[in-house]
Amino acid sequence: MYRTQEELIYSFACMCEMKSEQTGKHIRRVSRYVRILARYFGVEPHIADNIAIAAMMHDVGKLMIPDSILEKAGVLTSEEFAAIKMHTKHGYELLKNSPGEIMEIASAIALDHHEKWDGTGYGGKKGDEIDFYSRLMALADVFDALSSKRSYKEEWSEDRVYQEIINGSGKHFDPQVVIAFVNCYDKFLEVLHDETPVYA
Repeated sequence: MYRTQEELIYSFACMCEMKSEQTGKHIRRVSRYVRILARYFGVEPHIADNIAIAAMMHDVGKLMIPDSILEKAGVLTSEEFAAIKMHTKHGYELLKNSPGEIMEIASAIALDHHEKWDGTGYGGKKGDEIDFYSRLMALADVFDALSSKRSYKEEWSEDRVYQEIINGSGKHFDPQVVIAFVNCYDKFLEVLHDETPVYA
């Protein structure tokens, strides 16, 4: 039953993210990164599993953003970027009234995953004002985005990505989460290079 719930949420998340194979892999990898970080901080395994499942819905608010903006290969205009930024609030609104712990976590992550430790993120929250699980998600999302090839960019080298995360400590990322990343870096690389199908 738990596996079925996970598969349904994964499938729904893929639909929300334009159903591309690469995006599907991104969703699953980010979910695993968040679980690794949660376990590092001593979160109980079943709670870490719920956080990982909730993390797959971080971009559900993109359902409300026009495809012409989401799929644009070039630079976004200021108006288009403003529309993109709204996906965090849209996601929160879509999830906030859904029952259960997973959906409660998912709504918080959807709202705060683009916040930055120094307060320069989408909503202007800073430091401990940002939901803790969203701080894990912020690092996991950036790590995977930089490590992956996208329509608008090539993948970065592992060393460059690693240094970018380190440089973001205290600015983009919670310094304690960056420390966790450093200590779990080998596990992150295992996930990054894992070619196992999402669901065999």
